Amino acid sequence: MQVYGISRLTSNTMRRAFPIFRNLLQTETPRTTSFCRFASSGSDQQKQNDDKKTNMTNLFYILGGLAGAGLIYSVIRNRKISQEKQKALSEYDNKRDDANKTLAEKAQDLHDEKSLDEDSKSVKKEELTPHIPNFAQYLIIGGGTTAVSAFKTIRALDPTAKVLVVSAENYMPYMRPPLSKDIWYTDDDDLISKHSFKQWNGNEKSLYFFDNEFYSDVKTLNEQE
Repeated sequence: MQVYGISRLTSNTMRRAFPIFRNLLQTETPRTTSFCRFASSGSDQQKQNDDKKTNMTNLFYILGGLAGAGLIYSVIRNRKISQEKQKALSEYDNKRDDANKTLAEKAQDLHDEKSLDEDSKSVKKEELTPHIPNFAQYLIIGGGTTAVSAFKTIRALDPTAKVLVVSAENYMPYMRPPLSKDIWYTDDDDLISKHSFKQWNGNEKSLYFFDNEFYSDVKTLNEQE
């Protein structure tokens, strides 16, 4: 009887409790569904925001590229227009100058042009340099400090190198810096007359890189080999 009573009591209790659990489950199911829906909608919203940011970034890049291309095109176009204007102004000035010239000046210009054409036709390349030797491996134009330094460097690297230095200055190649650093402030007239100066160690040194015997006239170069 006791077992039957307990079983019956349990059965009644379960029977009474089941509707309550069922109601709870029915009540919680919409909440869970709404939460899932809310989470899903939040994820979609975040994705949409990310897509918008990406699109805005790409739009900024495109606009920046277009602006840069437009700026470059504008600069090139303005430069071209400026060159064309400068050319047009130059042509206009030349035409105006020609129009203002007298008949005698125009005749003189024509004569000068004909003279230049005749001179260019009559002068030959061989006649310009008849005495320049062909044995020189290196040719340096100018007799300044840089030219002499290049000459010394070539000879230091290759003692047998044949270097020809051509200069048309009125003086032999000389050092420029001592003119202001040493000779300008010296009181020794003998040194000045000899174009020499005192070095920091007290030794006397000439301004000229080489003695007179080192140089030769262009007409005797072929005989100096």
